[in-house]
Amino acid sequence: MVQGHWRTLLEQAKEQGLDQLKPWDVAYLQHSLQDRLTALDEEQVRAFFPYDKVIAALVELTRELFGIALVPVTSVQAWHPEVLTFELVEHHATIGHLYVDGVAREGKEPGSVYTSYAFNRRVDTEGVYHGPVAMIFCDVPEAVDGAPPLLDHLALRKLFHEFGHALQHLLLRTHNHLLSDTRRLGRVGNEVCSKLLERWVWSAEFLASISADYQTGGRLTVSTLQPVLKRLQRDAVGEVARGLALSLLDLDLHRNVKDGRALQVRVEDSYRQVFGRPLAEFERPAQAFEHLVGGYDGSYFAYLWSDAHAVDLFTCFEQVGLRDRATGHALREKFIAHGISRSLAMSVADFLGRPLNLDAYLRWNGLEAAPE
Repeated sequence: MVQGHWRTLLEQAKEQGLDQLKPWDVAYLQHSLQDRLTALDEEQVRAFFPYDKVIAALVELTRELFGIALVPVTSVQAWHPEVLTFELVEHHATIGHLYVDGVAREGKEPGSVYTSYAFNRRVDTEGVYHGPVAMIFCDVPEAVDGAPPLLDHLALRKLFHEFGHALQHLLLRTHNHLLSDTRRLGRVGNEVCSKLLERWVWSAEFLASISADYQTGGRLTVSTLQPVLKRLQRDAVGEVARGLALSLLDLDLHRNVKDGRALQVRVEDSYRQVFGRPLAEFERPAQAFEHLVGGYDGSYFAYLWSDAHAVDLFTCFEQVGLRDRATGHALREKFIAHGISRSLAMSVADFLGRPLNLDAYLRWNGLEAAPE
């Protein structure tokens, strides 16, 4: 199923005199491929994405796409002085609040990357509006050596991902607090907007437009960023493959629990279907698969499936522009606004004007559909 990525790695292996690609060879070959594709490394890229500039870019993107102003609030004391507080203002009215606790610090839970919904949007029995409140937590590395907090591409993806969660919660138009609870959309529906906003940081044009060297203010060029993103995209295919293998394992455990096969046999079957090779003796991916005990219950596939939705939705922006107000308005009104008052499939079809199509997702990941 995985085509271009693994074919390239196999070609690299042959050039290096490796007759058979082993698990421990993959990272080495990917690093070697990285050197071929770009002279710009991750550390150099980070310098162009200081935290304050990235937040400002997200604020501006929200205004451009949805006509919503994120107005900084200084009169409210959050749980830490570094937490950013915003009012969401639409047509001169406050419709919600957003807190962003984005930078790692001493005393903060390490690796905490999630979005919490403090209050859902609702109108009470007396007709009084109660706005939604979302809180973003992220793990952008602290400032060091006089530099501000800086984001590499993974950190950008995390922050944009959580911002997508928050916007989905804050831009609803439902009046009932249960219909405004996006968690009730299920794991797929709850991840689509976050996965969708990640697509912006895969655009060389968009990243170039928001880049600003923290020392000089200079910007990266599209031509400089393209090979960096191409390399990262190749690496991401490996993440997709691992996600697919773990999804197959998760489903197997929940659908065929009484068939008598041992756990390691299930793991090997799942990985063989995706990678086409047996696991090495020391590989034990199930032992690190914490989602099995984290309440996912046969739904780990939601990460891949929501990403497939997001890539298809993003094609609408690719056609007309990543900052197009009309498309952003349509996304809110046709996809986000309804909350859980209708199914994910209905909202997707309403926005796209057609049912979900996987072609864009398959192309992006260098995959091809199984023969019919």
